Amino acid sequence: MSDTLMTIIAIFAAVIIMFIFPLMWTANSQEEISQTTVQTLVSNFVNTIASKGKLTRTDYEDFYQKLHATGNTFDIEIEIQVLDDNPGKKTTISSPNLIGENIYYSIFTSTLLYSEDGIYGSKGEEEYLLKKGDYVIVNVKNTNITLASQLKNFLYKIIGNNTHTIAASATALIINNGTRGSI
Repeated sequence: MSDTLMTIIAIFAAVIIMFIFPLMWTANSQEEISQTTVQTLVSNFVNTIASKGKLTRTDYEDFYQKLHATGNTFDIEIEIQVLDDNPGKKTTISSPNLIGENIYYSIFTSTLLYSEDGIYGSKGEEEYLLKKGDYVIVNVKNTNITLASQLKNFLYKIIGNNTHTIAASATALIINNGTRGSI
């Protein structure tokens, strides 16, 4: 009876060593490659917007397609912090010409993409113009559970419903004013 129990334990250990660990290693490697790819794509997308001074429909669709080519699904959050054209002029008795702080207001993904003025909006412009001094912030995180996460949850009994394993973020200062039909 003791030999049978030892044989079962040995077979179970062999299965784990020969199949499960290599599968976990491969899944983790794939996840690391996807993470690197996503971070590169996000950085390139943000840098393109910053250098052109505008968010175009073509750039967004290329970015979206390349992200989903990794085999994962993603939640894409875009925020544009627009420099207010008329910052308040703060005056004091000692310095009446002191200009106030730069004031930014934010425009988020749904407005940038689907509002009337957005790149998919009813005006049909297909580009959202920005100006020098604005900021663009893009955050991306996966919405699906990757194979590596499934294996970790199975083996370690870790429960994390709202966790994501592939995420990237990038921010850039707009360096050029966007113009219609330019680069």
